[in-house]
Amino acid sequence: AILGFVNKQQAHDLLINKPDGTFLLRFSDSEIGGITIAWKFDSPDRNLWNLKPFTTRDFSIRSLADRLGDLNYLIYVFPD
Repeated sequence: AILGFVNKQQAHDLLINKPDGTFLLRFSDSEIGGITIAWKFDSPDRNLWNLKPFTTRDFSIRSLADRLGDLNYLIYVFPD
């Protein structure tokens, strides 16, 4: 599910204690109407990742389902 108006910090707080591969969709803070994917994956650099927002134009080229299917590190939809 798309959580809606959740900022990066709130996404971090929601995902921080979840298993690696847990993700959520949220509206972008920086791109009006954009949807971004935030996910948990521990690495030496960081443990929360965010994709560049997808826009309506992006979805007219390729669907959200297809884009999610390409990202094999997205395993669990938040909240579980």
